[in-house]
Amino acid sequence: VWATSLGAISGKPGANIASFDFSSDGRWLLAAAAAQSAFVLNVADGQVRSSLLEPSASRFNSARFDRSGERAVMSDANGIALIWKIGDGHTWVLRGHAGEVRTADFSGDGLFVLTSGVDATARIWDAATGEMLDIIAEHGRPMPDPPFHAAAFSPDGHFVLTGSIDGVIREWELREESRNSAQIDAILRCRAPWRLEGEVLSPATPDDAACSGG
Repeated sequence: VWATSLGAISGKPGANIASFDFSSDGRWLLAAAAAQSAFVLNVADGQVRSSLLEPSASRFNSARFDRSGERAVMSDANGIALIWKIGDGHTWVLRGHAGEVRTADFSGDGLFVLTSGVDATARIWDAATGEMLDIIAEHGRPMPDPPFHAAAFSPDGHFVLTGSIDGVIREWELREESRNSAQIDAILRCRAPWRLEGEVLSPATPDDAACSGG
């Protein structure tokens, strides 16, 4: 039996412990604290192997190891998720959600990260670079209600499940993009009420002609 004071280590004695996860081999414990900090501890004796203090974070909501136990991903109330390479301390900040990020997890093969947040989206990221690859889900519940409370990969990584306060579980198939750039542009012009003009996102009227392929 052991006890470790993470607040004393971080210098923030009032910090709450927000989330735990065990490595797949059971040797290490990942602990994320509400005050911008995360730790990897030896399960046998509670000694801290590695620690992280992330200034861009606010309050970690979740923390998960990848299958190797060498990386961790945390979701944060500050609208970000964070990938932490534990061995060398390198981090990637995942930015794209509008508002609090509730969940973050690796795919089984460690290639991707899945996040979900209060902006009513779940997103797929490249776990090696931090690049956002896709927005895969939009539950039909507007802000300020916080829509997402759960999101998970299937064991084979081919599907994603999302759950929301609308009481609906949705399954999404992940597959390689087969549409060309012109087809994707037409879909966006048909459906999206926004246009990117330089670096500014501006309101726009969906184009009915693009919907019909005309």
